[in-house]
Amino acid sequence: MVQDLGHMYVDDPRFATTYHDVEGAAFVRDALHEYAQTQMWPLTTAGGTSLR
Repeated sequence: MVQDLGHMYVDDPRFATTYHDVEGAAFVRDALHEYAQTQMWPLTTAGGTSLR
């Protein structure tokens, strides 16, 4: 869901202007993707196996 928001910021010009332009929106999108991958997803499976 967080990643979808990041794509929306880039794909919709109304949101891109919030970050000055598409390049600013792309920066926010990339930051959201990194956050989702490193902070939101579980680092282990239900069985305890590491995902890294």
